[in-house]
Amino acid sequence: GGSTGVTVCSVILSSDTMVLLGTGSTCSWVGDTSLLVVLGSGATIVPCDNVILAASNPIKNKQGTSPPSQGAAPVSPPLIPLIPKPRLSSPSVISACQPLVLDATLSSGSGGRPLEMAWSVAVPGLLHTEIDTLLSRPSTSNQVTIDSTLLTLGYNYTF
Repeated sequence: GGSTGVTVCSVILSSDTMVLLGTGSTCSWVGDTSLLVVLGSGATIVPCDNVILAASNPIKNKQGTSPPSQGAAPVSPPLIPLIPKPRLSSPSVISACQPLVLDATLSSGSGGRPLEMAWSVAVPGLLHTEIDTLLSRPSTSNQVTIDSTLLTLGYNYTF
């Protein structure tokens, strides 16, 4: 294990792991067997990803007599998971020539990462294949714009 205090993450963790931790991540020993990693900006690591020790890491037993540690461990899910809170704004009525802009910018609960948006539409009595195609594309954008030519006059759309 390590001693207490901050250590350079790249000394003990693989380059593949470092990419997932983001720029400016820090590592601190919190006892002989626990390493606290504070994620940096742009971190993409998620639960079940593996944290892999660097091949040349200096981690040995407390007496320093063992060979360096090897291996990987999966990231555990949080004890209290974040629950996203969606908040959608849009005009209630638009003109025939105006595109519809759906805006979820005020949504929260992402833990500092971009939310992955999943958009859908329901229109009783109307097929809306082109809108479904537009909305089905994976996106981290907080807004989606639907051209007015895709909307049918006189119907109520639920997003």
